[in-house]
Amino acid sequence: MISIVIPVYNCEAYLEQCLRSVQAQRRRDWEVLLVNDGSIDGSAAICDRFAAADDRIRVIHQPNGGVSSARNLALERARGTYLTFIDADDYVEPDFLEALRVPMETHEVAVCGYDRVRPDASQDFVLAGTGSLPMERLYEHTLCTQLIGGGCCNKMFRLDIIRSQGLRFDTRIAVGEDMLFLMQYFQRCQRAFNVARVLYHYRFNEVSATEAGFAQKKVNERTASILLAVAAMTRHVDPAQPYQQHFVGFRQARSSLRLFFQMVLSRTQEPALLAAIQRNIRQGLWPFLQSRHSRWLEKAVVMGVALSSRGTYAGAVALSGLLSRHLHAYRT
Repeated sequence: MISIVIPVYNCEAYLEQCLRSVQAQRRRDWEVLLVNDGSIDGSAAICDRFAAADDRIRVIHQPNGGVSSARNLALERARGTYLTFIDADDYVEPDFLEALRVPMETHEVAVCGYDRVRPDASQDFVLAGTGSLPMERLYEHTLCTQLIGGGCCNKMFRLDIIRSQGLRFDTRIAVGEDMLFLMQYFQRCQRAFNVARVLYHYRFNEVSATEAGFAQKKVNERTASILLAVAAMTRHVDPAQPYQQHFVGFRQARSSLRLFFQMVLSRTQEPALLAAIQRNIRQGLWPFLQSRHSRWLEKAVVMGVALSSRGTYAGAVALSGLLSRHLHAYRT
């Protein structure tokens, strides 16, 4: 059986479409764990209605504790052999479970393509080549590109690995908790599989957890928690696999740069936070400068921050009009 974990928080506008897409799956051997994380809209009633009509759907109501808390509770209650995550405002193709489940017989993790759905358009992210995926490419496209991405929702896992290793989402981290969980899980994997088709539809909107950071006027403890995530990721690198250190170093610098741009665009002046960003960028500087996935503007700013975070911040504020035009490149 496949356990599907769906955290729910104030998603009444999209939740029914999400659940209908699960019920439309060609595979029937699944359970849904809906964790209503203290919703104050009509989401709880929708959860209860679907659970009453379909005994494969279970609802857990809890006070608001965040998406990591909700996922962790579901991990404790899940009864499947395999596990996947769906966000409550997203939806999946009818063969989403089937396409990921089949290769799990011989692989520890399976991934698929996804798209970002906006009201007026969508954008596909698909890594070419359906079949077994070398671990090096899995790390590269999880950490350095958007073709696999650092989220958990377009992937399938083995619950026995999660349980035997005691893997959980870090509730202290609000940005980057998915990537940290993936790095911990990948360390227990030897074989990965890629399905080169769009099977997961990610609704890209202003209220999504990832986008919320850029919408805020000031960087705060929540958005700055990405630094905790990337620092923790460096502790889950196999020294016998140099590519892991390289790609995690890239991500450490890239995520720190993203936070730096948030500070610039929101005029957030926090010397301690700038110093933490500088430390992270220095640690990942060489992999970032070497990477073919780094853009020229990123490399220039990273060098500046590594040399003088305060001076580069002041200069970047003066050039913030230019930086805002490049903002789309720093959303991941």
